[in-house]
Amino acid sequence: MNREGEEKKIAVSGILIFSVGLGLLFFVFSLAYQVFEDPLLLSFIETSSTGGGEGIDLNRLFTGLVYVAVVFAALWVMGSVAGRIASKGIELFKSRKG
Repeated sequence: MNREGEEKKIAVSGILIFSVGLGLLFFVFSLAYQVFEDPLLLSFIETSSTGGGEGIDLNRLFTGLVYVAVVFAALWVMGSVAGRIASKGIELFKSRKG
């Protein structure tokens, strides 16, 4: 009876961890979808119209590219972490049998 109770706790823990990982994955995909649906979310820098020239345009382009790279890197990291959490939940659930 003790072994069965322990296996049940492991199974419930595995399902719970898997659910948390799956929820995080859905959250990351939701964030990515919002970014692709509304690209204006990525435009955070407003430059003044004083003193035109190409320096301002190149500055906006560079900072915009850096920001986009940071956003995509953050989404990639969050997605990979969420995937690993879900994977660990599955491994924990499978380990209850053996």
